[in-house]
Amino acid sequence: MRILIAIEDSYFAGPQIEFVSNHNWPGEVLFNILHVVPPLPADLSQEDNSFIVDIGNRRLERGKSLVREAAQKLALKFPDAKIIQSVEHGYAKEKILEVIESWEADVAILGSHGRRELTRTMIGSVSTAVLTYALCSVLVVRPPKL
Repeated sequence: MRILIAIEDSYFAGPQIEFVSNHNWPGEVLFNILHVVPPLPADLSQEDNSFIVDIGNRRLERGKSLVREAAQKLALKFPDAKIIQSVEHGYAKEKILEVIESWEADVAILGSHGRRELTRTMIGSVSTAVLTYALCSVLVVRPPKL
């Protein structure tokens, strides 16, 4: 079974990894932990500015660290599973759907901000887009209420 886990940050990744760890997945399991690094605004990325380059590098390193930490937690629970660690550049909605299709995921597991309707309408919802267009089953894991 191919399970894509798309993580954004540690607050949302924790409940996702906990959900996956507590589930009894059938057969041989292959995990792909994906973090998508959003592009810098076009007008900033063209600047010859070390500050902007530093922001991009920090985002990339943060994503790698987040994916590595999630992979370590999964490896403890599923020592025989193969775990792929992916950090990609792009827009989360598009990149997650692209990876689902190209990797032929059986299940995609996403986190949810739980934004209200107006905010979701204004900025869009990654989980709604993936639920709508994914070629596989999608599970959305909400973080615990504070």
